[in-house]
Amino acid sequence: MKHSTLDQPLGPRPIRLMALALMGWLLIAMPISAAQFGACDAETSLQSDQESFEVGSINIRRLNVFSEEQAVSWPYRLANDVHVVTSDTLIRRQLLFQPGDVVDHHRLLESERWLRRNEYLSSASIRVDENTEAACNRPLDLIVTTQDQWSLTPHLSLASGGGDTRLGLGVTEKNLLGQGVAVRVRRVENIDRDSNQFGVSSRHLFGSRYTGRVWWSDSDDGETLQASLGKPFYSLDTAQSWQVEVQDRSWKRGRFAGGERLSERYLGTMSGLRGFRERLVAGATSTKLTVERRKVFSSEWFNVARLGWSLYADAGRVWDSSTPNGLAGTWLTNVGIGLRVIPTRAEKGKVLHVDFAVPLNHRDHPDVDRFEVSVAIRDGL
Repeated sequence: MKHSTLDQPLGPRPIRLMALALMGWLLIAMPISAAQFGACDAETSLQSDQESFEVGSINIRRLNVFSEEQAVSWPYRLANDVHVVTSDTLIRRQLLFQPGDVVDHHRLLESERWLRRNEYLSSASIRVDENTEAACNRPLDLIVTTQDQWSLTPHLSLASGGGDTRLGLGVTEKNLLGQGVAVRVRRVENIDRDSNQFGVSSRHLFGSRYTGRVWWSDSDDGETLQASLGKPFYSLDTAQSWQVEVQDRSWKRGRFAGGERLSERYLGTMSGLRGFRERLVAGATSTKLTVERRKVFSSEWFNVARLGWSLYADAGRVWDSSTPNGLAGTWLTNVGIGLRVIPTRAEKGKVLHVDFAVPLNHRDHPDVDRFEVSVAIRDGL
């Protein structure tokens, strides 16, 4: 009796082929996550805003002011040797996470932004250590990289004209001994007063989230003491912030009326009318207009600064003036040119101003000079 082909048992080869086909279909129809195989997609874990992970170790990499490539000559190497790099402990205490915490991408960005707010750091970044990216369900090690800014800034204010010189000298250290403490000392001599000033401040008192500041000024006409203590919004999860300020001020001498110190508006070199000597006119109210064209070049000079220039015209006037020189109640105008030096490795926002200005009117007046030259380190352009 003959059997049909369909009734014959299948051999081992067709069975293996069917099993392989079934396995391939299952893999295509129901993908198994990489974590089930003991590996994960590193790109997904790093770029997904919603992905959370446990923090393993935290490695702090602190870079000096100039990199090894930039410090090819002795001035740059000397600057690195003199500068005290921000301490490892200070950076760790400012992070918004610790080993063992479960964080996401947003938490890392928040910590980066908080670090960048420090005036003594030029850059800050937080990345997952590439050696731990492939390990799933395990803590990920983080690398925090910071680069220091040159933190010692001189203060210079000099204006000269008509035989009168106004001077201001001082120094500010924004990162004393790498501990994030700012100290400021200044000596100011001008037409109004001679003044000695001292201040100290910190954005992280004793390694905490609290901020503090003390400022003292002793002048010919009075003494001022200011102090503040607060806690800022340091992250999106911070529920509240607060700040307390106190001030004690005493006047030694000056112009008074009815028991109150008189306030006057002045115009001159340091108050924005750059073609005229300081305090040339004074009054109860004043108006100043400025038109200025500025240009800053993108190239960095000697890895320390960018240069710029400024063309400007100033005009000003005071009302209700007690100035006896006959210039009150009239408009004073000048034009000028200025050089701007913008440090790229020093305190953020500080710019060296060198200005040369000439008056356009009242040039025959004995109190008006042919030109005014001023040199000052100021905030912004």
